[in-house]
Amino acid sequence: MGAVPSHRAACRLEALPQLAPRGADRLKRQRKYDEAEAVLKPLLRTEQFDPEARFELALTSLKASAHREGVSPRTPDSPLDLFRQLARDAAFPLLQRLRKERIHLDSEDLYWLGFHLAEGAGDEKSLGAELLKMVSQKEGKSKLGRNARNKLRLEGLGS
Repeated sequence: MGAVPSHRAACRLEALPQLAPRGADRLKRQRKYDEAEAVLKPLLRTEQFDPEARFELALTSLKASAHREGVSPRTPDSPLDLFRQLARDAAFPLLQRLRKERIHLDSEDLYWLGFHLAEGAGDEKSLGAELLKMVSQKEGKSKLGRNARNKLRLEGLGS
């Protein structure tokens, strides 16, 4: 017979959805992206997993996965999948939020995200184009800037 959780443990489990975003934000500010991702992942299938939580998980997962070998952008619940869901949500200001997070997202992160979104359709494609244009402008004649302009041309999105 399984152990019955104590009242204290049950209260902690109930409080998790409210406490997780604050804890993850603190960890994100400390650049502990792996830990912030681990704090947010349990919210994935709860009612509290709103677009804001989805954005925070996408951002921390993107930063955490940059340091992992073999992470595919095509797996379900990957950062790319989460960002795609947000791109399709017309009520969520994804481009503005990505611009605000420049302290956490460098040009390589934005290039990776823009590259993959530009291969999509509709809102995803236009968001990918905007991100690639941001990288192109910021990086100028560097290799990353040239790559962003090249991807824009290949996808028929101008330069």
